Amino acid sequence: MKLLVTYDGSPASTAAFPVARKLSQATAAEVVLLRVFRPPLGLVAHPDAEHREAQLQAIERSYLDELQQSAKSIGEEVRPIVRRLGQRWNLVDEILAVATEFGADFICMATHGESAFRHFVVGSTALDVLSKSPCPVVLVRSDLPAGAGKQEHSDQEAHRQNPAGPAS
Repeated sequence: MKLLVTYDGSPASTAAFPVARKLSQATAAEVVLLRVFRPPLGLVAHPDAEHREAQLQAIERSYLDELQQSAKSIGEEVRPIVRRLGQRWNLVDEILAVATEFGADFICMATHGESAFRHFVVGSTALDVLSKSPCPVVLVRSDLPAGAGKQEHSDQEAHRQNPAGPAS
């Protein structure tokens, strides 16, 4: 059995970890913890390809370090994978591509408890994965109120993607 667990770095996304741990223990599943990120547009458009690639690799290493720490709460044999959005530029498509490449038997992910209006306007990654997935999807509702920790999460992402701070 193979289990793909998604993580976006937000506190709400860790709600899936205890369920993933139970699933992996009950099925002796091989587990992959996936983090997909969008490269900052300013970096994608940077004219110096070497600089751009070095910065993107630094971001990936930072996410990989974070995943390795987070993976410990799921189990000892969890393989972390970091993917940057590239050709697809669609988070759902990237998650499903990894599920297919990995041969996932299950996908486990948290829902963020967005309001009905926000869901209508921007959609739901979890529901899109659920409706398009080639394998069963376990959705875990976060106990955090909608939007909890988002500002802190956004601040951490901004720093990770531009550690020097805003340009003067």
